[in-house]
Amino acid sequence: MKKLLSAALVLSMLPAFSIFNAANAEQNKDFEQQKEKLKAFNITINDEYENDSEVTRANFIKTVLEFSNSAPQNAGDVETGFADVDRYYTYAPYIARGVELGYIVGYNNGYYYPEAQITFNQAVKVLVNALGYESMAQNSGGYPNGYLSVAADVGITDGIKTYDDGLKAGDLTKLLLNALECSPCEINFDGSQIKLEENTDIDALWKFHRIVKVKNKIYANDVTGLSDAKDAVQSGYVMLGDEIVKY
Repeated sequence: MKKLLSAALVLSMLPAFSIFNAANAEQNKDFEQQKEKLKAFNITINDEYENDSEVTRANFIKTVLEFSNSAPQNAGDVETGFADVDRYYTYAPYIARGVELGYIVGYNNGYYYPEAQITFNQAVKVLVNALGYESMAQNSGGYPNGYLSVAADVGITDGIKTYDDGLKAGDLTKLLLNALECSPCEINFDGSQIKLEENTDIDALWKFHRIVKVKNKIYANDVTGLSDAKDAVQSGYVMLGDEIVKY
């Protein structure tokens, strides 16, 4: 009787296990597609990361600097000011650059903990700073609620559950793709006054990468055209409306 009960219990668990595996595979598929999208803008996600991988503080700042197109060109031999970051550490130039730009500050004990997992709230704070909204976030209550509030307002956290827990790679790609479409906060001069305001005329994709997103009908690519009048264009280009653009 015990053997029969055990077998029945195992069989009852199989459908749920299959559904879990299918959902996990679908999440990883979405994650890989998001990685490819970011790669088109030279924003690289660690090749070893899967959807549920933990994102380290060092790897995160490297990715954000690629997002803002401000990654350092030199490698190693950089003083970061943190006691636990050796000057020859692979990510030292990125950490030093992040400090220089005001994206990161480290901890009060003088450590950065580069290999520790970054929390979701910390990641949001860095992206808010990268987009220029630090002052607004501080005026809205500071860390973490002020930053989370601003992030929600401008769209950084759209479609993502916010929680103060370790950041997973799947949420990292979503945050970055959202942030690329967010309008940056910039200094504006209004007569004798200087104002920090959201620049709704552009998004981060244009500000950092000088890429504009347009919607139009594709009439031709490097294989064929939609009509005799619109012949195929050279490889790497498409005809959008009447304009040939690189893709």
